[in-house]
Amino acid sequence: MSKQVTRQVAATRAVASVPGRVYVLIPGMRPKSGERLLAHTAAALEVLGLLRGKTAPVARVQAIIGHTAVSYHTQKLHTMEVTGTTLRVTPAGKEMFAAREKENLVSRSLIDAFKAVFTTGKANEEAQVKAHHIAAEQA
Repeated sequence: MSKQVTRQVAATRAVASVPGRVYVLIPGMRPKSGERLLAHTAAALEVLGLLRGKTAPVARVQAIIGHTAVSYHTQKLHTMEVTGTTLRVTPAGKEMFAAREKENLVSRSLIDAFKAVFTTGKANEEAQVKAHHIAAEQA
């Protein structure tokens, strides 16, 4: 393989994109604690690309995980940071969210179940989300 082709192959990587449409749970149906809460948050951050270094509008993040969660992560834990109207996950936040899965505090299958809810708008038995838990609006 020539050097030019090798460079082109190296430069052409599949990059996960952030969906334009993300479905949200109605406020009373968001998890409040435990593994479901950790999975819900991780799934939202993954879907929005925040764990890959992207930023997202604060309002969009709040629509998915809630104002209380955003305040908790930005003001108490400092795992997220707001600049203007955008939010990003801090380096400490990336480490913390990765550690939750590595330490078996949250399972990959539950994170993926919530990701499916956010991207399809469909109920998911593993995530314990019924169709009427999903908001008609999208973030």
